[in-house]
Amino acid sequence: MRDGRTQLRFALIDFLRRLATFIPPPRKNLTRYDGVFAPNHHLRADVVAYGRPDKQASPSSPRRPTCRRINWADLLRRVFAIDVLRRDRCDSPMRILAVINDPEASRAILEHLQLPTEPPAKGGLDSPRCS
Repeated sequence: MRDGRTQLRFALIDFLRRLATFIPPPRKNLTRYDGVFAPNHHLRADVVAYGRPDKQASPSSPRRPTCRRINWADLLRRVFAIDVLRRDRCDSPMRILAVINDPEASRAILEHLQLPTEPPAKGGLDSPRCS
């Protein structure tokens, strides 16, 4: 303490009230930034570069909104290091012909192609190859 005291004495409720201020609110980040480091500050991009090369940006230049969504093919390429849109054997691009959401239609198509209709057992994936 500034006046030289090394101990404080509180009533129980005052001690609990002061102690409760150190408990973070639920579902919130534990680190909070203020000023130009705050997430939505208009100068944050100029201050936090994240290793990107310097840009000649002025505060008056419009900022391009960033997209936070990654399409599924790029996400699988990042996570599993596979390109799901290229065939393994012939390295030619695949095309999405249709998206089938009906389970019965999916089962009928798989049975017609003589492919398994049940998911693979846990531990391994046997994917069909292109011919």
